[in-house]
Amino acid sequence: MMNKNIFSKSLNPSFSSPSIRRNHNSGHRFWRLGAIMLLWFLMTQVASMLGCSGDNRPDLMIFPSIVAVDSVNGRIFVIDNEGNRLNLIEAADLQVFTKGKDQPLVSDEDPVLFQAFPSNGAVIGLGGGTSRIFIIGGNAAPNQEVTVLDYSGGDSPVPAPFSPITVPAASTQDILVGLAIDPIRQYLLVTNASTGLLHVFDINSGTEVAGSPIVLSGVPTHIAVDSTMGLAAVANSSNSQISFIDLTDLTAVPETLDVGLSSRGIALSSNAAGSLLFVTGSQMNVALVYQLNFADLAASTLSFQQNPTAPTAPRPDPELLTGNLNFIAAGNLTDGQVGAFFPQSTGDLFLIDLASDLSSINPVVILIGAVSGEGVDTLLNGAGQVTQVYFASPGVGALNVIDPLENALIDQIP
Repeated sequence: MMNKNIFSKSLNPSFSSPSIRRNHNSGHRFWRLGAIMLLWFLMTQVASMLGCSGDNRPDLMIFPSIVAVDSVNGRIFVIDNEGNRLNLIEAADLQVFTKGKDQPLVSDEDPVLFQAFPSNGAVIGLGGGTSRIFIIGGNAAPNQEVTVLDYSGGDSPVPAPFSPITVPAASTQDILVGLAIDPIRQYLLVTNASTGLLHVFDINSGTEVAGSPIVLSGVPTHIAVDSTMGLAAVANSSNSQISFIDLTDLTAVPETLDVGLSSRGIALSSNAAGSLLFVTGSQMNVALVYQLNFADLAASTLSFQQNPTAPTAPRPDPELLTGNLNFIAAGNLTDGQVGAFFPQSTGDLFLIDLASDLSSINPVVILIGAVSGEGVDTLLNGAGQVTQVYFASPGVGALNVIDPLENALIDQIP
């Protein structure tokens, strides 16, 4: 059983009006002096002739889809799932790492370090400035392997001594979907959708830990971890059950919560007021927020539900769900609020802000129009608070950078 003293308070939050953030100028500025206009024109022509733009960073991302942030070492890794490419961005100044003739950290010109078309990735910061990167998926068998790369600076990561991790009792055709890290216990969690098992490995040796694998119902997919709470939650694409695993005791039988729909994206967050579960549907374009009751999971409170606009209904303003919801990241913000971030297939970002006491909820949309939205992750400060949010837009080949306090796009990295 889970620790029943973690949280047992019910919640009836109040809802504030949705808001919108549009990323365009509020008005037009007119040049009053013809000389200034001429100067601007000449500068833009020279820049065009030199092949320059306002952003002098190289355009390295072809089809970025997976984002994994090492907050310890301040590194943002972006995996391109169509070019066997791995991009590195320094979180401090958002500068893109390049080598040679504007090549990323790993490109198709380098020795093959992981299969093309990866499906998921995660990273943890180790001692000595090392980032350990885990990657699953690919376009060829064996699919039951987890590639492990170490990066400590220099021109390229190297395979970890125990890479790859082979998932026990799995077929070469099995489908690994979920990938998450528990930094406190140094666990790597992997779901096998083909067998319905959750596997837990030691990130330092690649060995499966005692109590693993864990049998789950249906088709387990993506994983959320709240390391402070010692809790993992697993989405399910074939039934409406979310499975909860006590990471402090892997032998405990998983508990479940029926959320009324098959799930895809999943995230957890907790503070002194309680613990929250964020879910998106795999067949229904719905966002759910539950306040969890660990004394009785079935009594957990549905605090918020965002439904898509009905086909025959008038378009609301703002329209919060402009596209299909995919993955989720969530966490505590530096102002005490809790934030959840949902990239959409339109390239816009749906957000939910919750008051620190979880008594009020404010849904927000940032209209970016980046064509698509896929992997999402957050940068944490030393207190474990979210300071920036990143999500990939493969349709335009860019990484979007979000200020979670201002709910605004602050950069777009090509």
